[in-house]
Amino acid sequence: LIVDAAKAEGAELGTMVAVAARRDAVEAAISGLEGVVVANHNAPLQSIVSGSRAAVNAVTERLAAAGIDATPLPVAAAFHSHLVRPAQGALAEAIQATPWRAPAVPVYSNSTGLPHAADVEETRRRMADHLVLPVEFVAEIEAMHRDGARIFVEVGPKSVLSRLTAKILEGRPHAAIALDDGTGLPGFLAGLARLACAGVAIDVGRLFEGRSVLLGDPADLPTLSRRVTASRHAWLLNGSGARRVSEPVRQIGMTLEQAAARPTRELAESAAMPMV
Repeated sequence: LIVDAAKAEGAELGTMVAVAARRDAVEAAISGLEGVVVANHNAPLQSIVSGSRAAVNAVTERLAAAGIDATPLPVAAAFHSHLVRPAQGALAEAIQATPWRAPAVPVYSNSTGLPHAADVEETRRRMADHLVLPVEFVAEIEAMHRDGARIFVEVGPKSVLSRLTAKILEGRPHAAIALDDGTGLPGFLAGLARLACAGVAIDVGRLFEGRSVLLGDPADLPTLSRRVTASRHAWLLNGSGARRVSEPVRQIGMTLEQAAARPTRELAESAAMPMV
């Protein structure tokens, strides 16, 4: 919608760059330039500059002169800047057409860094304005921590936001936990384990619903035993081979008793060998 609206008006789509520097240094680099803004303040040492290509190039040159690198981002447009304003009307219409309710829990705004109001209409207006307003992620996390939040859980893909949160709150009590670090199920389970260690009640039984598993009490060992009668036509497979259920288990390797007796037997055999 953003790209199509900008193209329809013949407007420039613009571009964005990431800057690893303090925000005041980035603000100084864009001072006096038209058509460019700090679109994201993601961490104490990470900001995103958004605007026209000419303005962003000028900022990049100023930063380079100050010894600060600016990394171009592969984006479709200069998001959170005036260049995406052509799409704001259509976005507002979509927001108005969507049923909204007052938040049941505090929901913090990316643009103000503060909780959204209980008034639904005000929240709708703020969400439409958010398209062209900067993302104040640092202010948002700071406000949440100030209001008592200590456990931050990232539900979306990978762990970018949890890493940024850790940088923002470095040295202060908190836990920033990602549930999808890119490793799949192991990362999800590790995230749940971290939540449990942080004192969050986790219903682990939900992980086993619909699965052929046995939930038992480790303090009551008989509850952990499971007897399954296999069909006489079944085969059992493992890393060492395959056998019918009716066949005895083949020994792999040797027992401790066999290992202990082996040196004595080998010594006796060597003593009986003729000398040459």
